[in-house]
Amino acid sequence: MVADAELLRDLRERVLDESESLAGLLRTCLALGAVTGSEVLRSWASSELKGYEGRAEVPDYRKLRLPLYLDSMSISQVYVRGYSVSRYMAPADARDLIPELVSFRAPIEDLAGMADSKETHQIRLESLKFAAWRWNCARKDGDPWIADLYYRVSSVSLAGVLSVVRTTLVEMVMDMAEHVPLDQLPTRRQADAAVHVHVNGSRDEYHVNVENNTGVIGQGPAGTQAQYAPSLSGEPWQQRWRSWFRRP
Repeated sequence: MVADAELLRDLRERVLDESESLAGLLRTCLALGAVTGSEVLRSWASSELKGYEGRAEVPDYRKLRLPLYLDSMSISQVYVRGYSVSRYMAPADARDLIPELVSFRAPIEDLAGMADSKETHQIRLESLKFAAWRWNCARKDGDPWIADLYYRVSSVSLAGVLSVVRTTLVEMVMDMAEHVPLDQLPTRRQADAAVHVHVNGSRDEYHVNVENNTGVIGQGPAGTQAQYAPSLSGEPWQQRWRSWFRRP
């Protein structure tokens, strides 16, 4: 059993070992948050282990832009499965119910199991049911009937989420270990700062003092990236819809 005072050293020694279980590292991180009094660190590790419940904010690395698919029935009773569509093909009131980014709230071990399956998973959201209903309400005579609307996520994409969590943990441990002797723990402020910078992407500066040493975590502005949806042709959505589904 690792003594409280050695938790940071234990993490520092294990975090770069790819064979170490990510869940095991997060449990050690949870304990480190408890002994340092960092509720921020403890809450982050707990959410990763147990999942992000209720209205808890999900980190950006758990949000993915996924391809959208639908199953439909034509007027001649031909059932089409897994047809790739864009949310921009939907009428405006349905489009509002189709999120551009999908948040993955499940516990880290559940995500790991999905990633290890090497399969593509279908993701169904409650809002997509209402989006399909509104889409069907706006359809014209002869348009296919939408039976199901869902996303697909590959095991590779989920493995990418796990990789970002592991990398984030490495960055946090390295920051917390800076200027801290091997046999000591980081301060609560150091632990809080590591989470704010590497998980929340805070632009603020976090100054921490250890004896006579002063360090700055996350100094300077964080980078930003803007993504823009391609411009639409202005063509009525019904016409675009028909171009995707040719009647047999």
